[in-house]
Amino acid sequence: MSLTPKQHIFCDGILSGLNQSDAYREAYNVDGMMPATIHNEAFKLMANPEIATSIEASRQHRRVWTLARILEEADRNLQGAQESGQWASANGALAFIGKASGTIVDRPTPETVSITRVTVVLDSGVDLSLNSNVAASLAEPSVEASLEAGIEPDGTTASY
Repeated sequence: MSLTPKQHIFCDGILSGLNQSDAYREAYNVDGMMPATIHNEAFKLMANPEIATSIEASRQHRRVWTLARILEEADRNLQGAQESGQWASANGALAFIGKASGTIVDRPTPETVSITRVTVVLDSGVDLSLNSNVAASLAEPSVEASLEAGIEPDGTTASY
C-alpha cells in the first residue's frame, strides 16, 4: 500500500525539520482539534510502518548526496555536454562546478545611480546648472546646459 497525498505532506514536513505535531498540522485539517489530539494523531502516523520506512529511506537517500558526489556528477555532465558539442550546457555545468567547489564566488552587483541635475557654483557666485532628462538622454546622448542668475557677494543679482 502506498502513502496518501496527506501522508506524503506529513513525511515532507518531518524531513524538512518540523516536529510531528507541526507536520500533522501542515498535512491535515486541524480546525477544532485539541493540541493533545493533534499530538496523538501525529504519533500514530509516525508509528505507521510505511510512513516510518518512507521517512528513513528519504533520510538515507539525502545522506548519500555529498559535495564530492555532486561535483562528480557535474563533471560527468560537463564531459557529456562537451562530447555532444552542447557548449551552453557545458558552460552551465562548468559554472555550477565552479560555484559548488567555491572556485567561483558570486559578487553583488553595485547599484546604479542616475544623476538628473548637477549644479556648479563658480567663485563669482554664478550658478551653472546642467539639466538632463534621463529618458531623453538614453535615446539621444545630449546634456542641456543653462546659466541662471546668481547672487553676487555684495547681495546684488547678476544676469548672464
